[in-house]
Amino acid sequence: GMPTRRLIVLIAGNFFVATSFLSVAGLLNDIAASLSITIGQAGLLIAAFGISAAICAPTLATLGSRIDRRVLLTSSMAICALANVLAALSRDYDQLMLARVLAAVTSAIYTPQVAATVSMLVPESERGPTLAKLMIGWAVGSVLGNPLSVLIASLFTWRASFAFIGLASGVVALLV
Repeated sequence: GMPTRRLIVLIAGNFFVATSFLSVAGLLNDIAASLSITIGQAGLLIAAFGISAAICAPTLATLGSRIDRRVLLTSSMAICALANVLAALSRDYDQLMLARVLAAVTSAIYTPQVAATVSMLVPESERGPTLAKLMIGWAVGSVLGNPLSVLIASLFTWRASFAFIGLASGVVALLV
């Protein structure tokens, strides 16, 4: 079957994609205060992420099928890293919004492509269990992503939270 080490890297990627997706929710107050915007405007960061991901997923799936999977997964995690670092460094609302849309594009690529890649790499009999393990990364990220971001933000700042996700995603990109 698929080497455990490789699977763990891909699962970690899903974890950080999910964490990146959900990180903003717990940081709304901090972000709003820091950028002098309303909670509603900060909330739009979440909506923009969701809409961008929804629009991009089908479009990019078609484009993605023409690109080498390893290149695609590595670059999507690298863009996730970049997007989160940009979010951490954003000077205003517009920059943060742009960074979030960029992060959304990544999540639209990575999660479906990981599933497709794994389906190609493992024999049919192992596909179900392997895909289930992959989704664990997403599930754990959805449960822990928000508290993890809030924890980092409370120890440091909301920017540190994005910086952490960015760095971690960068490491995953290198490992992929």
